[in-house]
Amino acid sequence: MHEEEVQQLLLELMPPWHYWTVKPFKKLLNDDAVSMGMYYTLRLIWWYDSPVIMGELAKTAQCSKQQMSKMIGKLTECGYVEQVRDPTDRRIIRLQVTEKGASYMEHLEEQTKKSYRPMLKAIPEEDRERFFNALKTLHEVFDKMKPEMLSIPENDKERKDDCA
Repeated sequence: MHEEEVQQLLLELMPPWHYWTVKPFKKLLNDDAVSMGMYYTLRLIWWYDSPVIMGELAKTAQCSKQQMSKMIGKLTECGYVEQVRDPTDRRIIRLQVTEKGASYMEHLEEQTKKSYRPMLKAIPEEDRERFFNALKTLHEVFDKMKPEMLSIPENDKERKDDCA
């Protein structure tokens, strides 16, 4: 593998990726008064597909439990997330996406698809299939990396940030 070349390609990809995907997405979030950190947290809970413990979630998001607690507080205030007691151990509180949260995620997904249309139209016809295949490949590779994401050591300071 050409590690330096991969790193360079990733760096060069950031500005156009931000322009075509992140920026339109952030605008949608701002219109709904949802921060990127709130979205990522909601997406992670949705991703777990079952109620998750705060510590697990903070570990996956690579942030402190205190920071995650603030984020969950905001999402709970919006009605997007709820806290439920673990049926086997009443001391444990798990987090899950509410119906309102699921509805918001579905709405956001539809709006995001619409916001990406200009980018997709800007891709030359002859490059669309390659672009699609590249995205599928990235998706497959990142899916394989999911278990590693879920097992980041809690004391890994280098990879911990502010939940966003």
